[in-house]
Amino acid sequence: MMMIISISNSRINMMIMIIMIIKIIMIMIIMLIMIIMMIIMIMIMIMIIIIIIIIIIIIIIIIIIIIIIIIIIIIIIIIISIIIIIIIIIIIIIIIIIIIIVIIIIIIIIIITKIYL
Repeated sequence: MMMIISISNSRINMMIMIIMIIKIIMIMIIMLIMIIMMIIMIMIMIMIIIIIIIIIIIIIIIIIIIIIIIIIIIIIIIIISIIIIIIIIIIIIIIIIIIIIVIIIIIIIIIITKIYL
């Protein structure tokens, strides 16, 4: 009789031990899951930060490109205007020279005709 009690007692002890081990394993698994979740959260945060930084860099690059294009356009416009002004000045000078030449020719013709007359 005593033997049976002792056996059953040891069985109960075994059961309790197994239950305790299972509980510990469960707690460890839960802890592991929590840690993995934390790591995933941190990774997601890092990814979001990286994406934001990349977007900001892209925006800055686009703005710089736009500014450069505007500056180039302004420079081109200035150069074209200068060329046009120079061409106009040259044309005016040519016209003035032609007028002077014509006037001189007319004067010479007048003088020649006066002399002959």
